[in-house]
Amino acid sequence: MTGAQLLRLAIAVVVAASTTSGEAAAAAVGSDARPQVPHPCQDPAAYPFCDMNLSNEDRVQDLVSRFTLEEKARLLVNTGSNITRLGLPSYEWWQEALHGVADSPGAKFKGRVKAATSFPQPILTAASFNKQLFNKIGQVISTEARAMHNENQAGLTFWAPNINIFRDPRWGRGQETPGEDPYLTSIYAEYFVRGMQEDEDYLGQNIKTSGKGPAQLKTSACCKHFTAYDIDQWYDVDRYDFDAKVTQQDLLDTYNPPFQSCIEEGKASSLMCSYNRVNGVPTCADYNLLTKLARGTWGFDGYIVSDCDAVQVMYANSRYAQNPEEAVAYALKAGDSHPSYIRGHMAVCQSSRAFKTWSSCMDLNCGDTASNFTVEAVQSGLLNTSDIDKALRNSFTVLYRLGYFDGDPQNDPKYGKLDRSDICSPEHQDLALEAALQGIVLLKNDQNTLPLSSERVHSLAVLGPNANDTVNTMLGNYAGKYSPTQSAVLSSNIHRSSHHNQHSSYGCSGPPCVYVTPYLGLSQYVPDTCYHPGCYNGTTCEGRSDFIRGAAKVATWTDAVVLVAGLSQDQEREAYDRTSLRLPGEQEELITTVSRVAKGPVILVLMTGGPVDIGFIKDDPKIKSILWVGYPGQAGGKALAQVIFGERNPGESHPLVKLLQEIHFFQGNLLVTIDRLNSSIQFSRSIVTRRTLIDFFRYRAACRPSVSHAEIQSLELREVNFSDSNKFIRAVVQCSGGKLPMSWYPESYTEVPMTDMHMRPDESRGYPGRTYRFYSGDVIYRFGEGMSYTTFSSSFISAPSIVTASANSRQSCSQRQRDSPNIPCSSADNALVCNSMKIEIVVSVKNDGPVSGTNVVLLYHTSPTAGKDGSPMQKLVGFERVDLESMEEQKALFTVNLCQQLTEAQTDGTWSNPIEGVHTFSLGNSYDLKHEMKLIYEHLS
Repeated sequence: MTGAQLLRLAIAVVVAASTTSGEAAAAAVGSDARPQVPHPCQDPAAYPFCDMNLSNEDRVQDLVSRFTLEEKARLLVNTGSNITRLGLPSYEWWQEALHGVADSPGAKFKGRVKAATSFPQPILTAASFNKQLFNKIGQVISTEARAMHNENQAGLTFWAPNINIFRDPRWGRGQETPGEDPYLTSIYAEYFVRGMQEDEDYLGQNIKTSGKGPAQLKTSACCKHFTAYDIDQWYDVDRYDFDAKVTQQDLLDTYNPPFQSCIEEGKASSLMCSYNRVNGVPTCADYNLLTKLARGTWGFDGYIVSDCDAVQVMYANSRYAQNPEEAVAYALKAGDSHPSYIRGHMAVCQSSRAFKTWSSCMDLNCGDTASNFTVEAVQSGLLNTSDIDKALRNSFTVLYRLGYFDGDPQNDPKYGKLDRSDICSPEHQDLALEAALQGIVLLKNDQNTLPLSSERVHSLAVLGPNANDTVNTMLGNYAGKYSPTQSAVLSSNIHRSSHHNQHSSYGCSGPPCVYVTPYLGLSQYVPDTCYHPGCYNGTTCEGRSDFIRGAAKVATWTDAVVLVAGLSQDQEREAYDRTSLRLPGEQEELITTVSRVAKGPVILVLMTGGPVDIGFIKDDPKIKSILWVGYPGQAGGKALAQVIFGERNPGESHPLVKLLQEIHFFQGNLLVTIDRLNSSIQFSRSIVTRRTLIDFFRYRAACRPSVSHAEIQSLELREVNFSDSNKFIRAVVQCSGGKLPMSWYPESYTEVPMTDMHMRPDESRGYPGRTYRFYSGDVIYRFGEGMSYTTFSSSFISAPSIVTASANSRQSCSQRQRDSPNIPCSSADNALVCNSMKIEIVVSVKNDGPVSGTNVVLLYHTSPTAGKDGSPMQKLVGFERVDLESMEEQKALFTVNLCQQLTEAQTDGTWSNPIEGVHTFSLGNSYDLKHEMKLIYEHLS
């Protein structure tokens, strides 16, 4: 076997690991017996709090009543102390699961489980605009989390998702969020949390207790960071000292909607308050936010946890409290800014009877301030023991809902059988690949350069600092790290696929299950593939111009170039914001130099969380195609390769064209009929199992994760093209790719202070506003932008031209503003009228191209007052995904609630009535595709 053949075989082994069986993955981490999991109530008859015949409320009351004051203090923090006399083991509340179970204080990869599925960062997942995908990822993460709990390697409380608005493009943690749009972020919050907490596909009727989420939680999800938190470390401004000056108008329609959705629709069981102050008050000490709004108005039912050391920050950084005892009292009672308030007026948190849960404010301190100073706060009169009891009851109620006090978790009738074989399963890894594929955004494709053909491209250069990264750039943050057991260092920093096979063996020190870099993925398609980093020190890219010359030299003789540039955690991360939107170091020089001398087309791939200013090269004819891949997770290189070589279509349509080899390689229960005369193949059934090469139904299910195995097996006969005699089958599956979930600004936008929290523009001071809803200046790329290998056309089929609303409707909407200003149409008396104020809009979508795919249709609304008095220029009110064969036409239905979606936030922090006048609906970024609707109110005589 030649060296080239050896390398291709080695790479195939690495990449194929993403489809190995769960049993094989488990075997890689040992075969010892499943460990015992420490748990309370080993003797169910010992105490009433262990009696499963009692209600959770009674059990919690009994448990908390048995703690001493000192024990209570030790249980107010994330690392809860063991109470040996009650048989209560220590419990670590802090687990992370932003895009997969991650190494964190409560989740470790040092037992039988060494890896977990690592999905793309949420910013890329959000680019799919796929509700079902958001939910399915949550389901998979919670399955692996439960399995790790049963392996004694994780708890059950996970602090995800991050649903802050990506307000400023420089924010280091924007990569963790679903982007800049409140509607998209709200949908993500709802569906992801449902997946984390419930084990079934998201259906509203799955709620088992009215208004409080499922009776039993699979895992506990946490909405963070409440609220207006989107600055970490910008120059000398840090998140600990920052006071976010936010208008009530901006809180109402930008910063708070995702948290409202996370609580009301997602039924999240945890809420995390943030480090920053909002209008002078630390969020973890803000009664109006935590108690009145979250618990009271939104009906939050769960525990509130501080961001880590946020209680300490109140006295050590912001000086809001004079000492740690005051800080603890502020947090547990959420008082106002005057210390005298603590002693005389903090009964409001515990005296209210309006809330379903015990009405404490913050319940759990991530950190140790509460454990160290709570007793002193009680002894000095700042706290009552009843304040502490309420906090403990809220926290422990969630543990009861998780079944933590119901005996050995391995005997749990619903989740007890989950173990390491349910982690890194083929289906989970397929979903990680699918999420990356659906999120990748095609931003440029001159002369239809993409997809490349492996039959015509005989040599390929894979260049750039992120092309074959060994620092886990593809994972982003909040993930375990994947480490090579051996490295390849060749002379001239060039890896020639015909000369080495050093990448055949990798070892895990944590998540993910597999790690396929762009170089590894692309090497499968072209025998002669060369790699050069182009930069001396990763994405920092400084100090060695010879690296640029070396990369350029490779580009002069290869048939095509894929240049993977961008950012990493060196430039954007938690506690570190950017000061520039340009590519760092000498990356711009690398791109221009390579494009100038390249023999073949140059495909620029941008691996970033936040946007970058590529105006210097965007329209350069030498750069034929541009792709944004976010931080694509464990299968990022494989996904990128499939897109570049046409097995998948990015942008608006992602038909999965999977080349399948000989029929005898098929597995599973499969009925195949080959029609050689018509060059077609028909098949009726496929069990969704590993390496079933037909893979049609499995990937169809990945595109639409709500499809069950039973539904898959009952599908009608499908037909796929059959070519090249017996050797190849081409299966076309409809999936969608990405659209940008955030605006890409030019470098000049960095002149806007990151500390200015205003969303709306202010012409008087030259302030341009933020995000596509309010900013009208120049952009590199717009929110919602994304191309495809095929073409779609859309048009409005039916929608009302005139809507006449009764005076009662107007009064109803007005009344709900006074009763509950932050919940559209939530009042029981007004719900019927408000819910009836809906319109239906039907859109026709046609695939005019030769490739089947799925089009993401974005519906925007423009108010009669758009751009005036703080009204958005436009806002997203719906998105749908439409599966289309070539030349097929289908309809998409949008239901718009006038009371919820056609109102405007007012300066006093209340919603307006739906605005009377002409409302405009538009599709995508085209103002040509629009429909006008006039809203008229009947006036009483």
